[in-house]
Amino acid sequence: KPEKLRPEDRVLADEMKAILGNSSDGRFAVLDAARKMEGCIRNTGIHACGVIITPEDISNLVPITIASKDADILVSQFDNSVAEDAGLLKMDFLGLRTLTILKHAIALIKQKHNVEIDLDALSLEDPKTFQLFKEGKTVGIFQYESLGMQKYMRELKPDKFADLIAMNALYRPGPIKYIPNFINRKNGSEKVEYDLPETEEYLEETYGITVYQEQVMLLSQKLANFTKGEADTLRKAMGKKQKSVLDKMYPKFIEGGEKNNLDRVKLDKIWKDWEAFAEYAFNKSHSTCYALIAYHTAYLKANFPAEYMASVMSNNINNTKQITLFMEDCKNIGVDVLGPDVNESSYHFAVNEKGQIRFGLGAIKGIGEGPSEAIVKERKNGEFKNIYDFFERIPSAQMNKRVAESLVFGGGFDEVDHYHRAQYFDTDNSGRTNVEILLKYGQSFQDGKNEIEHSLFADFADEVKIEKPKINPAPEWQNMHKLNKEKEIIGFYLSAHPLDEFQYQFKFMQGALSRKEILETKKEEIEVESVILPADILDENDETEVVDLIESPEGEDEIIEEILKKVEPKGAFNFLNLDEVEVYKNQVFADLNPSLFVDNKIEWNERKKINDRSKEFTVAGLITEYEVKDSPRSGEKIAFLTVEDYTGSQSFRLGDRDYLRLRDKVDVQRFVIIKFKYSLSADGRVFVNITDVEDLRDALQRFAKSMSVVLNVEDLREKDVDFFKSLIKKKGEQKLNFYIKNSEEESHLEVHSMQTHIDINEETLSLFNTFNKFEFFLN
Repeated sequence: KPEKLRPEDRVLADEMKAILGNSSDGRFAVLDAARKMEGCIRNTGIHACGVIITPEDISNLVPITIASKDADILVSQFDNSVAEDAGLLKMDFLGLRTLTILKHAIALIKQKHNVEIDLDALSLEDPKTFQLFKEGKTVGIFQYESLGMQKYMRELKPDKFADLIAMNALYRPGPIKYIPNFINRKNGSEKVEYDLPETEEYLEETYGITVYQEQVMLLSQKLANFTKGEADTLRKAMGKKQKSVLDKMYPKFIEGGEKNNLDRVKLDKIWKDWEAFAEYAFNKSHSTCYALIAYHTAYLKANFPAEYMASVMSNNINNTKQITLFMEDCKNIGVDVLGPDVNESSYHFAVNEKGQIRFGLGAIKGIGEGPSEAIVKERKNGEFKNIYDFFERIPSAQMNKRVAESLVFGGGFDEVDHYHRAQYFDTDNSGRTNVEILLKYGQSFQDGKNEIEHSLFADFADEVKIEKPKINPAPEWQNMHKLNKEKEIIGFYLSAHPLDEFQYQFKFMQGALSRKEILETKKEEIEVESVILPADILDENDETEVVDLIESPEGEDEIIEEILKKVEPKGAFNFLNLDEVEVYKNQVFADLNPSLFVDNKIEWNERKKINDRSKEFTVAGLITEYEVKDSPRSGEKIAFLTVEDYTGSQSFRLGDRDYLRLRDKVDVQRFVIIKFKYSLSADGRVFVNITDVEDLRDALQRFAKSMSVVLNVEDLREKDVDFFKSLIKKKGEQKLNFYIKNSEEESHLEVHSMQTHIDINEETLSLFNTFNKFEFFLN
């Protein structure tokens, strides 16, 4: 629609019209071909859950074809709406993974607590469940787990089931714009208004906002005397976005309303609102079903968090990215997730006697259901006493070299014996690893046992007597090697993260140890709705919307809002997490004005102005990949590196000049701080250009000029003085200052030491952390 086009799009549309009107233009052939293909069917698809039911052979009623992916499935050549118009019955049968998660969680709860959970009998007023929604702790909760929904839950603070139903219907591309109004009206900060007093009966539960198709059906009957059949036709027209049907019903609605002495102007406004509503209309019955499933999942998470999250992770056992997300959420809600252990782990994630989740063996590469079931089955005869006992008892058919090595790399033997992982790969004189030796020992033990059991003199035979192989001491792996092997076999770092030793450097770079963060009251986040132009990158930040496509229960590809994410560089270093680098780039340059372009090129002066004004940003992490190549254009050396932090990874490119300048600072397995700028090319593309690389280990010494310790004069003790005496014994290069507070007088005094200097490093900050009394900030 022309009225919906942005000004710059109108310019492009006029340009396209001009090209299509001039066949001599070199671009005419391309656009003409595109015009002919526009509207053609690109491909066919199969409804996700739609099933057509017919009274006789379907081929007698509609044209059919065979599904390309499965020759056993017959598919109607009619689209779903056409099939219904032809008189066929279409039913939707939607299978949800969430229902499996609920089933598994209930089984775990029964096993662990001997509590029977009847989902149909649950109270819909459980305080713990609504507290979980209010706090936005909805990771793993059906349809409420996106960051955007978490944010809205915290703002809404739902306290009744109807709120959940409404939010489920509103959190969609069209109605999402009404969510702030819905929240404000519920919380009393915005007045609830009705176009006509007669609408209050049906709009009261949604605070005057039309949310459901059912509300339209009921109001059409009340306001304009529609029959139930006509109201249902109106619902269908809205649900299927049939504007022509709506246009035909408009006169009847106005006429019926006037017969009831209702104001025509207000009737017209209501109808126009309904027409807009038709673009996203959702029925309450669907929202209620979804909200009920969501409530069930939230109830289990709130009341049995370990069992529920174990079930969630078990049902995502092959998705390392999701498991990482869920493990982080477990940490946030106070549920421990322990690494694999052959004395506790099952194929799926399990819950031990202490209420901790034990990592599932099925999530380790190389270990399938067979070996996992063999371990669990044999464990019923008693825990494995040591590593020899394990290999003696697990059938050799289920324990090969690959499985055994995967267990070692994943930490499955860490708690069953005192040997560290490197010892299992130490070799004897013939080059055999201890894993191979143990496998051979286990095979020999089991052969001997079988031989005795099948002997004529089995009742008189002694136990199997085979000498246990000796596992000699060996140097432990370096932490990075151990973690890399762990990541290879599990898909992510489990027992620790390589960056854990740099926690203080990260906090400092992120601004978490700044004066502002420590002393000032944190301000609430303010919603920013305007879009940033590249020239404003120095001062502004914006929100960006990322959408995800999911299959709706009606089988249509419905665009669902996945996240409203505000990326804001942190601290004085404009620090970004690596998963924010591309998002922020898109956010900042999203609305680049086409007027900047001349013949598809941005004028040099304009581009230089944008690039010169660009801020310098900072990221930090571990270089996991590094490759040097010859540039295809200049023949000079260029380099590509991948850096990883807690949030993900990001690839960077070093051009020929940058490579020569920085090559001595980059290599695989180096922990680095990378400074970069976003720059705009002549054709409008945005690049990330590295400006400098620093060693992450040196961040505190390199950038922190002084430390200020916060002291409360009323709380100082002799042991505190002793602490500072021991601290200043180690002379350094950075200043030690004091921020002294007097709570009684509500005053403070800053004391800057001119002579006392310390080293601000991990050791110093760890001392403060261990002493656990004083806050401090770095300048």
